[in-house]
Amino acid sequence: MNRRFEGKVAIVTGASTQIGEKIACLFAREGALVIANTPVYDLNNGQNSANHVDGIVNNIRKSGGEATATYHNTSMMEESEQLISAAMNTYGNLDILVNSHLVPETQKIYQTSYKEFDDTIRNNLKGTFCPTKYASMQFRKQRHGRIVNITSNAGLGGIDGASFAAASEGIIGLTRTVARDLGRYGVTCNAIASKSAFDPYGAKNKKSLDRSLSTTPENVASLAVFLCTDLVPNVNECVFNVDENRISLYSNPSIKKSAHKWGTFTIDEIEALIPENFS
Repeated sequence: MNRRFEGKVAIVTGASTQIGEKIACLFAREGALVIANTPVYDLNNGQNSANHVDGIVNNIRKSGGEATATYHNTSMMEESEQLISAAMNTYGNLDILVNSHLVPETQKIYQTSYKEFDDTIRNNLKGTFCPTKYASMQFRKQRHGRIVNITSNAGLGGIDGASFAAASEGIIGLTRTVARDLGRYGVTCNAIASKSAFDPYGAKNKKSLDRSLSTTPENVASLAVFLCTDLVPNVNECVFNVDENRISLYSNPSIKKSAHKWGTFTIDEIEALIPENFS
């Protein structure tokens, strides 16, 4: 095993998930000093996740690696700021942030309550934004850093999980903009949209969902860690997809067709243009 991250400091949020756990352990095997973070109460499984992350950290240390467990709620601005400070105070630096704390939601839109929608957006989207904001301040100052956001491909469209899809696409939009904001400072930001492993039709509630958001968490972890190396300094603003045996790169959205005229469009003009040119 090459120690590609010797002396570098990596924060992994959502370390209580299978993907987060695999990422944290792989960073440690590659020589990184790891901050494995999870909120004490994890909505993903409805349980106290601190003990699980403590176990991950202990296993890393037994294997000769270095890791520290933290228990900040990354959907809160103040706690996210404390998370970044904890990395700096513990290891004296910060080089990498991987956001992998996702809460799946599989309700149909007409069954989704406001609280369920708000919880999903808050934990997934805001839980990515808050630590990214404070990490970016440090990365910008030091002129280097790597950010990888774990999301899902739910936003491509499907049945059920409207709030999960909305949060997932929000993370992708956030990734692209952060990449452009920070690229000039030597910082990259990419996303991995992993394939959902849970069955939205068979699962009766969130507690029955598998902790993994990918059929192959090892593949997600390998790609996430690779994107944080110095081997790909120009890979920025990219969204990758990982499924069982394939890694894919999504294209960025582009205009497919357009109609032009001087002045404003009337309804009659749109009626004449759209069916003929956009169907």
